[in-house]
Amino acid sequence: MKFDTKAYLEKLEHYARSYVDINDYILDDKNKDEIEQRILYVLNEAFEEIKLKLDEMNENLEYKEKLEKNAEQESANAYASRIRKR
Repeated sequence: MKFDTKAYLEKLEHYARSYVDINDYILDDKNKDEIEQRILYVLNEAFEEIKLKLDEMNENLEYKEKLEKNAEQESANAYASRIRKR
């Protein structure tokens, strides 16, 4: 599954703009606090999702690098074995 970084950044930008708009237009402090909490919750969820995806991508990259290193080592071992047989 490909991680769509651009889509998440656009989503975060949308919520950030909403936050600014809310601060500009809401006068009722009680209502404003509740809405701020909702926005902060959504932003936190988005950041957590991004973090999980980045961690997953990092693990996949580390695994791929390990496989490549093992393949290189096996190839080197096979080559050395052929040379020894000569």
